Amino acid sequence: MPALGPWVKGIVNTVADNAIPIDALADARDCDIGDEGFAVARGTYSLVSDAAAFRFLFESGGKSYAVSEGYVGILGESAFTTIHPAVGDVGWAELGGLPVFCDNTGVYQINGDTASQLVVRPTIEEEGRYDLVTMPGGHTVAYWRGRLLVLRGRSMLWSEPLDYGCHSPARNFVRFSSSPTWMAPLDGGVFVGLRDTVVFLAGTNPAEFQQRTVAGPNCPKASLVIDSRYLPEEMAGRGDVAIWMGDIGFVVGLPDGGVVYPQAENLIGVPIVPRNLAIIDDRVYAFATEE
Repeated sequence: MPALGPWVKGIVNTVADNAIPIDALADARDCDIGDEGFAVARGTYSLVSDAAAFRFLFESGGKSYAVSEGYVGILGESAFTTIHPAVGDVGWAELGGLPVFCDNTGVYQINGDTASQLVVRPTIEEEGRYDLVTMPGGHTVAYWRGRLLVLRGRSMLWSEPLDYGCHSPARNFVRFSSSPTWMAPLDGGVFVGLRDTVVFLAGTNPAEFQQRTVAGPNCPKASLVIDSRYLPEEMAGRGDVAIWMGDIGFVVGLPDGGVVYPQAENLIGVPIVPRNLAIIDDRVYAFATEE
């Protein structure tokens, strides 16, 4: 099928139908619009397995991990190797080159086909002084500046520095006005998606976080930390940035807590529903999901 276009502005729904620019579209389905504005049919995919539902997929070290029928496991070409039971939603990260996952019961590290819980191992003196406990579980986990961060309920928890299984329930947390669904840690702080707003926890030491609201409505679970080389030239060269989906398209969070709305001129009314974000080739895609 030949390429159609060009429509260099992509989709524009911020004006009346009779005012859409000649180089823009009102809508587009099952196609990709390239940098020069030409639309081409989107590629097809092959079904790998319909024997079971695979959720919470994650890739690390050349292996694909997922959750199926209540177990975390390794997804192979013809088999699913179970590793550990999973309770509730599962979040993923990497720690020392090995995959880490959290669920409602705790935080676990996978080595080969074995999962071990990251547990507290304080000295007697430390345990008495700080009331340290094993790092609690949650639905999202991330590595940031020598600590593990976990979203649980209405809080973000963090481990002791370089002691990833160790947590102080008295001081290693920040509580929000509603339950966060995603976080995106950057050099200068952590973006957190709440029900109606996005907040930025500015700082490099969690005990000194300065919290401020930086954005509005956002799709639950829809965030990534990506290299800014994937962004337009005017936003490139900033190292890692956060990206999430809002009601006016993709939103970019900068390491200093600044926020950029690259699609705000052209898009409004994006449905606020749970989504997964993924990078495929040189594009960021948002997939609606029921999870």
